[in-house]
Amino acid sequence: SSAARIRDNQRRSRARHRDYVDEMKARIREYERRDAQATLDMRHAARAVALENSRLRSLLASHGVTSDEVELHLGSFHRHETPTTARAAPCRSGSTTPGPGPRPRAPGPETPTATASHLEMSCTAAARIITSISYRDRNDESAREVLGCSGPEECFVKNTVLFQFLD
Repeated sequence: SSAARIRDNQRRSRARHRDYVDEMKARIREYERRDAQATLDMRHAARAVALENSRLRSLLASHGVTSDEVELHLGSFHRHETPTTARAAPCRSGSTTPGPGPRPRAPGPETPTATASHLEMSCTAAARIITSISYRDRNDESAREVLGCSGPEECFVKNTVLFQFLD
């Protein structure tokens, strides 16, 4: 009876181990599927940003703004940012002056506007990517807070900050 009990315990142990291994394999497949989807989402977002950037540059050119002026303007934002600043406040407003601060979603006549460079994306887009990949139990607002965004205003997040967060 003791030998039968031991064999039965071993059989149950092997069955539990098989179930555990099967569950781990399923989880790995799900993570790989999510990773593939996240990669596709990031590529799609990058293409959309590149297309929008191209269209905005074309619009600026049609209004007489040269490529050099655009580069100079965009460079003015990067000169004021340091790695420490980027970590402390990854989200920057869309205002024309460097540094944090809100920008309303719908600019009015007195509201300055700005566009994200190809190195940034809107905090809303970044939040959607985060929630779709790794925070299914969170909403976009909590993901925006993780990115350093506060309030209902739209702002921009450096792509590198998003990549670091996803790693």
